[in-house]
Amino acid sequence: SGGGVVFHDGDFTFSVVFPWERLTSALGVYERMHRAVRQGLKARGVETSVAGPGVGGDACFDAPSPFDLMTLEGKKLLGGALRRRAGKGLYQGSLRPELCGLSAEELRSAVTRGIRDRWPCPWTEAPPASWLAEAGRLTAKYRSDEWNRRR
Repeated sequence: SGGGVVFHDGDFTFSVVFPWERLTSALGVYERMHRAVRQGLKARGVETSVAGPGVGGDACFDAPSPFDLMTLEGKKLLGGALRRRAGKGLYQGSLRPELCGLSAEELRSAVTRGIRDRWPCPWTEAPPASWLAEAGRLTAKYRSDEWNRRR
């Protein structure tokens, strides 16, 4: 989203594309997204706190930014990045699974549930088959050594 290379080896990462209204601030998007994920995690028994304003760090997981999710012991659990273009937003989240005690499938379910409950999708059925096929193609591309070692 920001153009830099950040290694998230072992993270549970996810992306959400959404319509971004002109007057909605980036901080407002982070707050809404992270509170949604927090709700999903809570439904799975994972208690978190929300980082307040005035915090921040240069590297992921070194220090929380405003509205990042924290463990109750004060470790950063979820952070994200945003990109906005032509009225659409891209949120990319990175969550530390070892701090949750949940499997990848449980994390996927918790994140999906939280976002859908607090930020409903415009459709109620599964995405079209063509979208899923394209997602599979892109997954193979971006997991390939050729793509990941091109720099």
